[in-house]
Parts: sequence; structure tokens; C-alpha cells
Amino acid sequence: MRILGIARLYSTLTIYVQSEEDVEILGDAPEKPLGGESIGEIAVGMCQVLKSSTYLKLNCTKLKLYNAKARTGDIIKFRALRRKNSLYCLNCIVVKKREALENSICQPQKEGIIKIEGNVSWIKIYKNGFGLANITNNNCWILLKLKKSLNLTLSQNQSIVAFGEFTTYRDMPALKIDEREDVCLKSSS
Repeated sequence: MRILGIARLYSTLTIYVQSEEDVEILGDAPEKPLGGESIGEIAVGMCQVLKSSTYLKLNCTKLKLYNAKARTGDIIKFRALRRKNSLYCLNCIVVKKREALENSICQPQKEGIIKIEGNVSWIKIYKNGFGLANITNNNCWILLKLKKSLNLTLSQNQSIVAFGEFTTYRDMPALKIDEREDVCLKSSS
């Protein structure tokens, strides 16, 4: 884009033009694979969402992705404008919802967001509010780390689906979840 006008710089750059003839569109910004783009170019990629808030934290870049909606664990395909320290989504779609992830309770992946599905066999809540729940499915088990801020109440034999990062607790396999919405509870039948 080529623009002829008066520029004012406060917290953002604003350009005032006299007429439409002062703006000339030279073409589309070049598209590059994520990591190969420069500021002002379009980054394209497919990544898993590690954290969802006002921006998305992705497993394939340290840059935050703004203007996109997805949940922790979803896999998204995107076209995004590279800014100085972030990406701004131009076209982002969820290509695989987190519910479609396979149950990783028996063989949890060490990277990315995983899904576990099973039943609560026991719960232990400590005086400081931190808790642990043992989630089992057939002969497999994993500990679910329960931060006090999750405000989550579990009961024995309750069915659970959770999305989070694999970690360990005293050398035992565990799942760390960040948000209450990353846990789905069902009554046992």
C-alpha cells in the first residue's frame, strides 16, 4: 500500500488523506510459513492451542495470536499478520476440536495438550487447598493435579474428561490443568 497524507503518531500511527487518489493498493502481503515471515507479512500454519485467553498461546511459536477464538487443546489452521511481537489472525479455523483427541491416559504425550478420560478412584485434598485425584481407565491411571483456584469438587467413581499438560507429581504421571473449563464431569451410571 502506498499512502500520501499527513501522519500523526501518538500511541498509534494515524494517516490523514485528502482523497481516494492518495491511497494506492500495490498488492497482497506475501505469505510465508510460520517462522519464516517478517513484520508485515502473512504467516500461515497449523498449531495446537496451549492456552486460551484474550490471545492464544500456540505450541509452534512463542508469539501470541490475537483476534482468534479456540479452546485449549484445539488444533487451528491460520493466516495471520506478523506484527512486531505478535500475530494478528486474518483467517483462523479450528480443524480438530479437542474432544477428537485420543484418550492419552495409558500413553500420555510429553508435549502439547492431551486428553484423559476415566473415572475418579480416589481424591486427596491438602490443608492448603491443593488436591490430587487418581483417574483410572481399565488398567491405566494418571494423577489429576487440582489447584485450589479451580474450585472443583470431585466424587469417587465420577466420570471425567480433562485437557491439560502432562507433568509428574513425585515421579508419578500427572495432568496439570489451568482452567475450570478444561474439565468435564459426568455422573457415574
